[in-house]
Amino acid sequence: MSVSLSLPVHQWGTEEVGAWLDFLCLSEYKDIFIGHDVRGAELIHLERRDLKDLGVTKVGHIKRILQGIREINRNSSASEA
Repeated sequence: MSVSLSLPVHQWGTEEVGAWLDFLCLSEYKDIFIGHDVRGAELIHLERRDLKDLGVTKVGHIKRILQGIREINRNSSASEA
């Protein structure tokens, strides 16, 4: 991952969220997430319904993003322990 993603997720801006989408090979959603001002603090609370509202309609992409969010939440809670 890039250096910027070493920040705690709640400090991520739209640029870090975009880099995270690159990491997931889902770059096509970067402009949408940036346009909707999705930052780390919002990202970790996104649910399937929110992703659909953002225009993420492919089931595989939704699952990949939700799995990535679960991993972020797991890693951030482990680092705070």
